[in-house]
Amino acid sequence: MATTIIWMPRAKEHLNKVLNDLYEISPTSSETWTDELDKKLALLGDFPEMGRLVPRHELYFYREILVGRYRVKYVFLIDTIYLVSIRHQASNMKD
Repeated sequence: MATTIIWMPRAKEHLNKVLNDLYEISPTSSETWTDELDKKLALLGDFPEMGRLVPRHELYFYREILVGRYRVKYVFLIDTIYLVSIRHQASNMKD
């Protein structure tokens, strides 16, 4: 069974901010990070439970993967992955 990946609106906003921030540093950084994200999402599609469970979260099924210095938080339900947010590791990730 194929796993579907859905970008939630907040995660799309976060993605745009990350890409803009990285592009300001260096267009190459933005491209490199995008390539790494694509690879991780392809892997996540095959192994949806590969992300670690998010500690101290009231909902036990939140997971996260690391892409560079960013945490990509998601929920896996049945055959669908919902990408919820993307935050720098140094930030407090409450959403």
